[in-house]
Order: sequence, then structure tokens, then C-alpha cells
Amino acid sequence: MAESVGKHFVASHFFRLAFESQAEPIRKLRMELRRYLLRHGYLSEQKEWREVAAKYGLLNLESNTH
Repeated sequence: MAESVGKHFVASHFFRLAFESQAEPIRKLRMELRRYLLRHGYLSEQKEWREVAAKYGLLNLESNTH
């Protein structure tokens, strides 16, 4: 469990850093973030991941999964 928590921590910071540094192509990063959050659905309940999703314009992610 601790390994997966660490993995998700690193992933959230990767996506945040990529956005803040204006990494390209942003469209591909957005798609990868969306896939990651869909694969690990419970993450979208966490504040840190909601903030990252908001930066990428993925606030309606929950409504897309139902």
C-alpha cells in the first residue's frame, strides 16, 4: 500500500510540475492525466488530485465516469 501511495504522490507532482512549467504538448498531458484518474478512480476524491485536475480543465471527470 505504501508503494502505491508513493507512486501516486510522485505522479501528482509530475502532472503539477508539467503544467506549471508549460510542458508541451499540453493536450497529451491532459489525456494522460485523465486516463490516470480514470484508472485510479478513488484519487479524484483527494484534494490534491482535484486541484491538479482543475489546472488541466478536468473538473467534470466524475460525471464522465458514470
